[in-house]
Formats: sequence, C-alpha cells, structure tokens
Amino acid sequence: MGDRLSDILKRRKMGNLALDTLLERVRLPLVISDPTVADAPIIFANDAFLALTGFERSEVVGRNCRFLQGPATTEESLQQVRAIIASGDVGTVEIVNYRKDGSTFINALQIGPVKDDNGNTVLQFGSQLDVTAQRAAEDEAQRLARAEFLHRLRNVIGVMSSMIKLTSREFDDREAFVGAITGRLHALGEAHLRTLTDDLEARVFAATLTTAIVGHYAGGPMGQLKVTVAEDFGIGNRVVTPLALSLHELATNSVKYGAFGASGGTVDVQWSRDGDRATMTWQEAGGPMVQAPSQPGGSRIIARVLAGVGGEIDFDWNPEGLKVRLRLPVA
Repeated sequence: MGDRLSDILKRRKMGNLALDTLLERVRLPLVISDPTVADAPIIFANDAFLALTGFERSEVVGRNCRFLQGPATTEESLQQVRAIIASGDVGTVEIVNYRKDGSTFINALQIGPVKDDNGNTVLQFGSQLDVTAQRAAEDEAQRLARAEFLHRLRNVIGVMSSMIKLTSREFDDREAFVGAITGRLHALGEAHLRTLTDDLEARVFAATLTTAIVGHYAGGPMGQLKVTVAEDFGIGNRVVTPLALSLHELATNSVKYGAFGASGGTVDVQWSRDGDRATMTWQEAGGPMVQAPSQPGGSRIIARVLAGVGGEIDFDWNPEGLKVRLRLPVA
C-alpha cells in the first residue's frame, strides 16, 4: 500500500520523502483517498484508523469512505462533507460513523486536499477524532443544568406563592398590597437575574447582592449604605431567594421607619463567614426613634423564608437604631 501511495505522489510530481511511513506513525486516525479515480477510493489507512473502526486494512483500501455511514448518519452532515470537498479547503464536520461491529461513534472529521505544484487536488485526506465521550459528557452537563434550572424555578415559584399569601394577610387595601408584592417580586427578580446565567455553577457574592438589592433605597436625600465584608465569598443559589427577600424587607422597612428615611441616616451592613455559615449584621443609625412593630408583617416573611433553608434572624429594636443579625448557610 505504501508503494501505491508513493507511486501516486511521484506521478503527480510531489516526491515521496517516505511520506507513507510518516503517515503510518501518525497517532491520529487517518485515511487518504484518490479523488482522481472514480468513487474516490481509499488508498491508505493507518493503524490508528483501523484500531478506531475495527476494520482490517484489506476491508478499507479500495473502498469509498461511505462504508462508515449508517442509519444515524444525518444527511445534513453528509452535505457538509460534500461542501467542504467542493470548496477545495480544509474543513471539519461532526458526523456519526459506524465501526465494523455496528457500534457508532461521533467523528470530528477533518477533510482537506493535497495539491500538486499546479494547484490541482491529487489526494484527499480525512483525519478522524472520536469525540463520543466528550459529547456525552456535554449532554449530561446540559441535562443536569436543565434539571438545576427547573429546580430553581420550582423553588422561586414556591417562594412567590408563599410570599403572596403572607403579604395578602398584611394589607386590607388593594393598592398597598399591590405595591408591597411588586417590590418583593422586583427584589426576587433582581437577585435571580444574577444567577440565571449560562453558567449555572456561578455563585452570587454576598456584598454584590446586598448592594444590588439595598442600594436602590440609599443615596440622594435618603440615608447612606455601607457594606463591608471581612472576606468576600459566594453564596449558593439555594439561599439567594430568601436572602434577597430579607434584604428587600429590611431596606423598605428602613425607608418607612428607619435610617433610610432620614437624610443623615446610615445603614451599615457587615458580612462574615464561619465555615459553612454566614452572618450578616444590619445596623441602622441616625434615623428616627425606633419602636418594635405592633404587627410582625415583613419580619414574619423573612423568618419564614430563611427557615426554609436553615437560616434565622434576630431583631433588636433599639431606640437608637435597629440592629438585625441574620444567619444562613453559605450553600
């Protein structure tokens, strides 16, 4: 077979240079066909190709490569192969091919011409790369990502349902109810815009989420916000929803009754982490005198959603400024 390849190269005035020996040593599965002959038969197949497909060399040489095709080989991929060959350039296409035993593999097939000094295509090479395992891993990752997305969506819907029920008990006035529920849904959406990305493994950072949710209520004529983190850390998607709602409730409460409602008011938020638990301290100052609410309202919602992920919250209604201590899992 090396003689035939050498003969073709010499006939096309391309020299030999022991090319057949070099190709045999190539680890990547490789075949070479002769497009100048009817049906472009394979004239060379290296050992790596034989190992990949399970065929004997005598079963490969002299045949068109279509013997690798089968029912799972799509017409679209075949059209891509034909288009690459017709272009006279090198191109790659993924195609389902068949081994001798009937098993399939996803072949990242690279096709290209070998041209003589006059620019005429005298040989056609095809190198194969089995990417079946890689594509299976990608498919599994996508399946897990979809499952994670649906899991998050169910959690969000569950929280929304519970939140609407609890909020409806707070207000007799329809407009007040709509305003409250709209604000809470906005906070929820703001938080999940930061998690529902292409990278479902990505984490939201505590300080980033705090600033995003609470920052809307600070600045200008309102009180000022300061967020500090001893060491920045990410929080798991499972706790994003309860944390976002908690921050929203604390911020709106501060606007109505606390430091964010006063021009000289300040809200100091500090985050710390101890192992798999995180603690947030919310300290208000410079606002009006603080009184404990007669109805639990927002604090009840916070306690409920935090409890769902193993979190907890304590309120210290100090007349000089509300102090809140919130604890929740990191993941």
